[in-house]
Amino acid sequence: MDQSRSQCPILKKKDTVQKAEGKVNENKYDVKPPRDLRSKYLMKMEERKVKERQDEEQRIKDAELARLAELEKPAPDELYGMRVHCWVLVLAGKREVPENFFIEPTTGNCAEAYEFLGIETLWNNSNYWVNMQDCSHGIGDMSYDLGDIARWEYMFPHSDKPLLMLPGEEEFDLPLDEEEEEVEEESDMPGSWVTEIVIPLEDLQRRCPEGKKTILYRKAKYEIFAEYKMQDGMVARLTEYSDSALTQPISSVEWFKHREDKLETRVTDIVTNKVTEDFGAGRQRSLRQHVYYSNQTGSEATRTMKFDYCARTDGLKTREETLLNLRSIIVIETIF
Repeated sequence: MDQSRSQCPILKKKDTVQKAEGKVNENKYDVKPPRDLRSKYLMKMEERKVKERQDEEQRIKDAELARLAELEKPAPDELYGMRVHCWVLVLAGKREVPENFFIEPTTGNCAEAYEFLGIETLWNNSNYWVNMQDCSHGIGDMSYDLGDIARWEYMFPHSDKPLLMLPGEEEFDLPLDEEEEEVEEESDMPGSWVTEIVIPLEDLQRRCPEGKKTILYRKAKYEIFAEYKMQDGMVARLTEYSDSALTQPISSVEWFKHREDKLETRVTDIVTNKVTEDFGAGRQRSLRQHVYYSNQTGSEATRTMKFDYCARTDGLKTREETLLNLRSIIVIETIF
């Protein structure tokens, strides 16, 4: 599946993470700050200039983004709306699922409702439903109550038609009259003509054909490797670029497994040459993080090392080395 025009989900998660801001507790006994004697008129004029400058910068930025979006706009598709694809629909109600969502089977990522033009049919292991609703405006307002025959026409008569349970509601059996208990004769789904899928353990551990897979996203490239394929233990690498042609890398993230030195991740800022390495528990001298610059070597290198001070006898937590200074932070715990 071509994902070169979509954002990498790993970068999307990183952009949506927001740090919780701590609330400042106001104390009526705190010393009040000195009175501000600056001219309010001058401050207002300065704020106006700053706002005008920010608006101009934002206007230029929006124009540049619009130009890039126009260049990246795909060509007209003659088969738009005529292709048929299959997704996995997870209905809300059971297992604490708050809302309906879709899963793209080729990637395993969640798909938003606005990505779909319409739904023709739904099926599971027991029945097959045909959508009778209008999809000319998308599926945003579509009902997924499969028990409503006005919206979903079933193919095989079945007594236990699935209903859309709302979160918090309990399932219970409604009393039915003897006449209502009589339903049409049930029919079973025909047997599958597909043989049972058997994946050997070797192929499962390979994760992808030939043990390597490359996925291209918008301004990013994600590489997946099978365990023990790479000599350095790398299992994944994400490279971020500043252009859509993927020619100017700006940062990379590498994931590792089964390394003797317990290295787990390495984040490299290609612009500043800053490298951040994170280690798992059990590393020699209890080192957990090492920050350095790849263009600096020898005694002139600037580095910061963070340790698991609870596992060290000297309580060393942080060690910062520069050309002129050496700074160590030691945590001393007193047990009464």
